Amino acid sequence: MTSLGSRDWARTDFYAVLGLDERATRAEIDAAYKRLAKELHPDARPDDPRAGDRFAAVARAREILGDPWTRQAYDASRAELRRPDPGAGEPWHNLAPPPPPRPGRILPARVRIAIGAVLLVAGLAMTVWTLVATLGPAGTDRSVATTGVVRTAGDERRITFRTREGRVVSPILPDRVTASPGDRITVHYEPADPTRIIVRDSNVLVVITLGVAALKLLVGGVLVLAYPSLRARFPGSA
Repeated sequence: MTSLGSRDWARTDFYAVLGLDERATRAEIDAAYKRLAKELHPDARPDDPRAGDRFAAVARAREILGDPWTRQAYDASRAELRRPDPGAGEPWHNLAPPPPPRPGRILPARVRIAIGAVLLVAGLAMTVWTLVATLGPAGTDRSVATTGVVRTAGDERRITFRTREGRVVSPILPDRVTASPGDRITVHYEPADPTRIIVRDSNVLVVITLGVAALKLLVGGVLVLAYPSLRARFPGSA
């Protein structure tokens, strides 16, 4: 909200600036502002030296009257200004100050920092888990890479592949691998024991989903921690 001095706040008739009366609706205020802003914009009146001042006055009037909180406080200030002072027998001249800042639901600093830290840690953990657990390690220097087919055996999922010696093995597929029966995926096995495998899950959709979730957590943590600075920099959006 634009900072107003007490004289501007109490004595300026923002309704008259917009060509309205005090019973104007929110829609009428918005319509009047759009019409006058277009008409009085300095770009539309390059030869009018007062166009900038009149445009600023219209914008200020829209700012005050377009917000129910500030409009209520403004109307109360105007009513108090017009109320006669019974002690002095003349109009009251002590101008009412602008309204206090709009109350907001601001978390205590410790709670906000704790929430932001939790979101950041969760986002980092999910990022690491996505890279390590979903993609999987590439295998050891002694491991051999080959392609296997996912099959089911009762309630178990197995990966069937042929070793370089021609042996067919079907070790149990790790639960973290999201491949479906019939899918062909890359598998790394130890020549001395082909049942010891490392599977690289190639499910791109899972990787993208987890990556987006991790990004949301990281961005959310940053925004929570930076909220006071953002609120001070962009007071109108807080």
